This record gives sequence, structure tokens and C-alpha cells, in this order.
Amino acid sequence: MTSLKLLEPKAESTRFLPRFFSPHHHQKALRGLRFMQSLLSKRPFPLWAYILITRRCNLSCSYCYVTKSKLRKMGVPTPSKEMSLPELKVAVDKLAGLGTRWISFFGGEPTIRRPELLGIVEYASKSKQIFTQLPTNGFFLRDKSYVDDLGRAGINLLDISLDSLARFDVSKKDIFHREGLFETLFHGRDKYGYGIKTNFVLTKQNINQLEPVLEFANRNDIMISIRLAFRAPIRPSNWQEEADLYFDDNPNDIGLVDKAVETILKKKEAGCVTTEPSAFYRAMKKYVRGESKIWACDAGKNHITIDSDGTVMQCAVLLDGLGITVFDLDQGYFEKTRTIVKKNLAVCNDDCLAAAYFCAQHYRKHPLSIFRQGFLAK
Repeated sequence: MTSLKLLEPKAESTRFLPRFFSPHHHQKALRGLRFMQSLLSKRPFPLWAYILITRRCNLSCSYCYVTKSKLRKMGVPTPSKEMSLPELKVAVDKLAGLGTRWISFFGGEPTIRRPELLGIVEYASKSKQIFTQLPTNGFFLRDKSYVDDLGRAGINLLDISLDSLARFDVSKKDIFHREGLFETLFHGRDKYGYGIKTNFVLTKQNINQLEPVLEFANRNDIMISIRLAFRAPIRPSNWQEEADLYFDDNPNDIGLVDKAVETILKKKEAGCVTTEPSAFYRAMKKYVRGESKIWACDAGKNHITIDSDGTVMQCAVLLDGLGITVFDLDQGYFEKTRTIVKKNLAVCNDDCLAAAYFCAQHYRKHPLSIFRQGFLAK
């Protein structure tokens, strides 16, 4: 295996440029924030949307329960079709018309559908000037030509899962199973200026990798998101739990989470940049203790998820749709779905600590704190 050298720190960037993006990508993020401030007080709108390109995946991570293979094991119906590229463009048109300024092209594993993914990234990024994010396990991005295609298409942020620097068979999202991936991504970043973010899912089996991954990200100008592996907030009747991964409200697990949170907060103070605010990590301590009402999710109001067949969902882990499709979206979409959204939140909110939705509601309430995290400016 070629040594990564766990990659030496880069020379200090010029003070006039943001740390994580080229000026073009940085300005697109800032325009989205300004748009958020101008519209937020006027009406509900989906500022941020997830579009599931597919629910198929080339992996079977023990803590994941949203892919087609996992859902079938639990007897849960999955979409019978995937939107074509023309349909995906209509979906983006609908969202853009409502004010969406960030879209995450999600899965499953979205890079499985290479032509459709490249086409919709280019359309959203270049034709609609929407900030585009790609959460991915990265296996197919070891192919330099794929990274080049994404860079030319205008991708703004590559969001690469990284659960360990050492071999980690629970998810295979480590350095061992993806030799050469990060070198390829760094070459692409130098060429196209996109940002790189990594997503670390904290479990009882990789908690010893938290600090090494944080240091790896910091050395290489990678933003990092750290979240707990958690069970489905509304579990299917045939819920299957494959491994001893999840933290429970016993003294040992509480101690592990408390120690992890303190590590994260110390690293943040030392300059590591996480996409979540400190409040999220403090909420982890309350969550693992089983406390209620520790945060107020508003998924379905200012951000929504579109399933691979176009069904509008409240979020990716609430598997039942909201009774409409993306092709039906209009200015009154929230009034049509308000009742079921509120009903779901009354049941699921205390059993969930979804980082993306926590961040969305936090930064809307405290917009200036987004700059204090350090990922929009050096």
C-alpha cells in the first residue's frame, strides 16, 4: 500500500483567500447565506435540499439503514424507479424556483449513476447557480477521470466519508480500502478549487480513531462533520441491528461519548474546523443520556429530501413520504404537508440527532456563528 505520509501540512495559504474553497466556490456559498437572510423572515422555503440520486449502494455499512438492500432486508418498500436526467432537471428547476440555494446529491451511493450525476451537478451548479454538494463513500472517485468530470461540471463540495485511518471493516470507509483516494481528491482540488469535507460516523468500534481523523482533516484543509451512529428515529417493524455500534444510556457509553465530545471541543479550540457548532457536540452528551427536547428539528419546512423517484420526504431517515412529489412543489408546499410534518416531529425528534438538520436550525437562528466555525473564511 502506498504511504499517504498522512499528508504533510500545506504551506500557509494567502490570507486573502478562504481556506477551504477557491474564491468562486466561496462566493457562491456567501450568496446563498445572503439569500437565506433576505427570505427567511417572509415564508417557509427549502433553502437546502437533498436529492437521492439512487438508493442503491456498493457498500453495506453496518450502521446504515437507508439503502435499497438494507430496506429490503427489513421488508420496507423502496422506490421502483429512479428519476431520469430530464426529471432531475425538473426537480432542480422546482427547487430553484422556491429559493433553494444548496443541494446535496445523495444516496445510496450517488456516484453509481455517473452520467446522471455529472449532468445534474453541471445543470444545478452552472445553469441555476446553486451550491452543489456530493456526499459519497468515494470508492469510484479513485478514478481521476471521474474527479476531473466532477470538477469540470462545477461541483462545489465533495463530502467524503472517513470513519478511520486504520482498516475498518464495519464500513470500509477508511484509508486501507480506498488507496489513493485522497491524493486524487487533492489534485482535483488544486485544479478546480472545490472544497473537501469529510464525514466521520462515531461508533463504539472506531472511537479510538476520532483524534487521528480530526488531525488528518486539519492538516489537509478538510472540513469535518462528526456525528453519532444512531438508530432510525421511527423504526420499521422488522428493524435489524447488525453490530454493537450504537451508544446507549449506560455509564460506560456515556463516559465514552463525554470523552469524545471533550476531544472534539479541544480540537476545535486548537483550529480544527467542524461543520457543526459546539452546541451540537454538547447536545451529544444529552442525547446519549436519553434527555428529551434537547433540540428542535424543523426538517420538512426549510429543508426537504427528494427520494430517487421524486417523492418528497421530510428527511432521509423518515421513510414515508409527505404525500406529494417534487413535480407538485409550489409556494404552498409547506401548508400541504404541515400536519404530517408536525406529527412526525412529535414522535421522532427525541430519538434523533441528525447533524445536518441540527446545523440548519442552529445557523438560521444564529447566522453569524457560521463564520466562527471557520469554514467560510480563514
